[in-house]
Amino acid sequence: MAEQRGHYTKVFGDPLDWVRRRTGHSSIASTLIYLHAMQELEMRTRMTLVPDEWEDPPAGEPGTGEAA
Repeated sequence: MAEQRGHYTKVFGDPLDWVRRRTGHSSIASTLIYLHAMQELEMRTRMTLVPDEWEDPPAGEPGTGEAA
């Protein structure tokens, strides 16, 4: 996995540094704070979109990740 990331970084550059430069941050630490906040907002948004009457499919049905 580390080798794959190293190859990706060599070809495309560091994605976190790319975001840092685009947002105008001088520090990657600042960028990480914003990314963390965005992840929390994304999760809240997703949970808002899930209806209250949502029911999980019974175990063993296709799409549940469990063997039938």
